[in-house]
Amino acid sequence: ILAVVRSSDKTVIAQFIRNKEVTIEGVRECIASNARMAAGKRYTSQGPEQSIHYTLDPQGRVFAMVTVNRYSPRVAFAALDEFQTMFNKELGMKAAGALEGQLTQAS
Repeated sequence: ILAVVRSSDKTVIAQFIRNKEVTIEGVRECIASNARMAAGKRYTSQGPEQSIHYTLDPQGRVFAMVTVNRYSPRVAFAALDEFQTMFNKELGMKAAGALEGQLTQAS
């Protein structure tokens, strides 16, 4: 999973899911449980088989990636940094008012 979640209301405004065994609800719950999230910091929550890597940007958007546990966090965060840059450039202005899943496929 690769997702963008608005932190204020936990709305998943964009997502890409390759593996149907993983749900976006797990990502949403992980983000909601981290009340001390700070912009620019990197977080990883590790489960038995998967990890959720995520970061909060200054505009209140959480960029998250779900990987298998053996996947390098360094590589995951490098990919998230690139994804964040591309998302902000192309869709950043639409994020504040976007509805659930609205930016999943840019029109």
